[in-house]
Amino acid sequence: MLGSLLLTSLSDFYGRKPVVIFSTIVSSLLILPIIYYQNAYKPTLVTTLLFGMMASCKYSVSYMYSVELSTSINSNFFGLMCIIGGSLSSVILGVYFIYFKRMDESLWFLFVTQLFCIIILYKYVPESPRFLLTIDDKKRFIKAIYR
Repeated sequence: MLGSLLLTSLSDFYGRKPVVIFSTIVSSLLILPIIYYQNAYKPTLVTTLLFGMMASCKYSVSYMYSVELSTSINSNFFGLMCIIGGSLSSVILGVYFIYFKRMDESLWFLFVTQLFCIIILYKYVPESPRFLLTIDDKKRFIKAIYR
């Protein structure tokens, strides 16, 4: 709830794409202290709260982002696919942790998949045309629409 309320509004100022990339990187990095300090109550509580804030921001902004990148006819479908994709990745990661008990393999899997998604997002997905229009960047808006 805190991430959705506090961090989602950052996408209105900085853009959808940078906020999704930032929240994905930070939530990936927060996995490390959660795993290594899991026997210490206070650090685990704080890092889990921060992880939850970043995850909720990532999911709500990526939903908004995918809806704004699609046509009005398909916007609900693509928004739903974004949420389902995020949920399935969490389930797959949980199953991966259950069957592969070695921490280094699990962390490697987590960082590689997150890095792969960030690279695809950064290189191939344009900024939201709606955001570009609200900040009056018409040149990038037209480019994003054509793309």
